[in-house]
Amino acid sequence: MAFEGSASSICHGLRATFRGRIHAKLSVNLSYTFSKAIDDAEEIFPHTRAQDMRNFRSERGLALYDQRHRLVLSGLFEIGRPVGEGIGRILLSDWTVAPILEAASGRPVNVLLGTDNNLDQDPSADRPDCVPDNILGSVRTAFGSFAVPPLGEPGNVGRNAFVGPSFASLNLRLQRNVSLTDRLSAQLIAEAFNLLNRTNIRAVNPHYASAGQPLAAHDPRQVQLGLRLRF
Repeated sequence: MAFEGSASSICHGLRATFRGRIHAKLSVNLSYTFSKAIDDAEEIFPHTRAQDMRNFRSERGLALYDQRHRLVLSGLFEIGRPVGEGIGRILLSDWTVAPILEAASGRPVNVLLGTDNNLDQDPSADRPDCVPDNILGSVRTAFGSFAVPPLGEPGNVGRNAFVGPSFASLNLRLQRNVSLTDRLSAQLIAEAFNLLNRTNIRAVNPHYASAGQPLAAHDPRQVQLGLRLRF
């Protein structure tokens, strides 16, 4: 078996960032990235092989770390003491609100056969044929319809040809400072992660017969409370 360092990769991207204080008590940070990464071998898994060792050009496709869009928006809003008297002044004063919104495109998925259909003695890289719907012997999945290629032939599906589900999450931190005595103060903290409880799929099935079916998800909504004393 021979190994050679002939793999290639290329990445194009644009990043825009905004940081500023919109108001005396409101600051905003915004970051957006638009990019595309292409390669013809998996750097993360150097033991993987090409589907057809005589045609490395067919391996050129999206890199596993490719992510077309990524947006992160965070803010910090400080609430001072409202004008007036009474219970409203007490309850609504000295708050800090800090939300973080993160949204991103899905990552590439490499649909595989899972068997050595092209007879190269390596089942790890064989891919299926992408065919029209209702073709005899095909299976329909979330990524389209697939069929097993003729024995000894490579599949026509490209490497990392499909993109998995997107990601979106809103985190929120609330904090209030309370003066207890001249020397003692407290911070009341409430934090929520994935506040809207969105189901964010972390991994999907790459097998051609069940391609695109969810296998794992990121954490659901989580809430934690904290108390910090200063003296």
